Order: sequence, then structure tokens, then C-alpha cells
Amino acid sequence: MKIWEVIEFLNEDKSLIQKHQCEDFNTNSKLIVREGQEAVFIKNGEILDIFKPGRYTLKTENIPLLSKFIRNLTTGGTNSYSAELYFIDTTDQLSLKWGT
Repeated sequence: MKIWEVIEFLNEDKSLIQKHQCEDFNTNSKLIVREGQEAVFIKNGEILDIFKPGRYTLKTENIPLLSKFIRNLTTGGTNSYSAELYFIDTTDQLSLKWGT
């Protein structure tokens, strides 16, 4: 199980939405949300929090609803938790072909 310490999405292929490949994160992980993006944490179908562009150090205070889902595991003195993370591109994309 890989625990991510820096979490970001470069969006080189101009996807509208991208699920992060890992679902296990440490508290104190660094989340980087670039301009034109939002990051959404989801656990059991419930949105835990939405992050606007910026740099964040993930702590349970940053994601209040996450604290009730944190597992009692420790990794190097930090808690780990599991959640789905989606990056959403919020820029206007006029050249999309929808195939309809």
C-alpha cells in the first residue's frame, strides 16, 4: 500500500474530471490544487470537502467530516485515512466533442 505525501494533478490531457490513482493518504500530506481546478474528497458517497486552488497540508481540521472516518492506523507517527479524491477542471473548454 503506497501512502502519498504530495498529491497533485497536472491535467496534461485536459480531462474534465480525474480520480486520483490512490485512495490512501497521510495526515500532513501536501495537496496542490492548481488554478482552474478543484479537489473533492469523497468517502462512502459523501462529499467530505472541496478544495479551491492553493497548497494545503492535509489535517483532520481541514476536512472536518473526514475525522469520523479516520482509521486507527499510524504510519511514521501520522494517521492514514482512505477516501476517493477527484480533481475537477473548472476552466472553459470550448472544443469538446461529446459524440452526440
